[in-house]
Amino acid sequence: MQGQEYSITEFCDDGYSGTDFNRPGVQALIEAAKSGDVGMIVVKDLSRFGRDYLEVGRYLEYIFPILQVRFVSVNDNYDSSDKFGTTGGMSVALKNLVYGLYSADLSKKIRSARDTRVRNGEFFGQFAPYGYMKNPEDKHELLIDEKVVWVVRRIFRQAADGVSHTEIARQLNEEGIPTRYMYHQLKGDKFPDKQPHVKIKRWDNSSVRDIITDEAYLGTMLWNRAKCGMDTDKKRVEQLREKWIIVENQHEALVSKELFQKANDNIVGRDMSGRTTGRKNLFFICGYRGKSLKLRSRKNDKYYCGSRVQQIENDCQKINIAKEELENAVLCQVRGMASMLIEARAVRKRLTSMTGKQRLKQRLLTA
Repeated sequence: MQGQEYSITEFCDDGYSGTDFNRPGVQALIEAAKSGDVGMIVVKDLSRFGRDYLEVGRYLEYIFPILQVRFVSVNDNYDSSDKFGTTGGMSVALKNLVYGLYSADLSKKIRSARDTRVRNGEFFGQFAPYGYMKNPEDKHELLIDEKVVWVVRRIFRQAADGVSHTEIARQLNEEGIPTRYMYHQLKGDKFPDKQPHVKIKRWDNSSVRDIITDEAYLGTMLWNRAKCGMDTDKKRVEQLREKWIIVENQHEALVSKELFQKANDNIVGRDMSGRTTGRKNLFFICGYRGKSLKLRSRKNDKYYCGSRVQQIENDCQKINIAKEELENAVLCQVRGMASMLIEARAVRKRLTSMTGKQRLKQRLLTA
């Protein structure tokens, strides 16, 4: 109403694509609308709210009318109070579609331009490989990180000499050498945690193997190994090697080709020999570190944590539980939870069949 005071709150998403509705600002706006804290939303144009025309239409036609939220787009001359909960006709629907097509076309152009620069030898990764650092004066150039380069070279030398990557990881952990994730944390970088469920970050077989098999240490840059965009529905899709962009001598190599090949030959021979190291179990998690437990393939099967070998002494070595004992304990808990859910559903069913007076009486009796 005219003359009435309103509080104004601004929501923004700098650096996020409009095709993604999981943006923090948009999610905060929607939550505020659901809680009744927002009565009207004003945007410059519909593309500022979102560029997925189907999702924008769903909010304009269904969600905001239900929440009794008025939506105004200034440049599009759209006001939901004049449209009675509809999307505003064909013109608004077409604008949403054009915004989506524009984003898809822009994404392809940006990717094409970036691929061209990569072929010319420029580095575009968010973080440099472990052992390298971005040039402070040119972020598209890689320099050797003298603080940790010795760790990479040591790993290659040990692997080439026949030391197992389990033993390499154990030695690194015993000496207190930070993993790649911890190293970036110590530097203050916002390095993504690919294993947030793992409580204690230590070197393990996979982290050692990732270094030994990475061709970046030969001075080669690999790009386009995976695709993630509007054409993949924002999902990561691995690419065939034929589609990779491979640029040799892009930066200074840390190891020779001979050392790289010998280290990989030894590891492949050891890991691909067919020996069973333990079957991973997706249901049982180590309470000390958070990694999946493995099951020994013996007559008396027992669950154990693979992290037990990463240090001479650690808490994970305490986990050695018989298969039948652990599975029966979990099954007992599942049955108990199922019984509680069945009972709660039965109670809700009885309450819905009662009159208002009967429900009130029942609540007083159970209070």
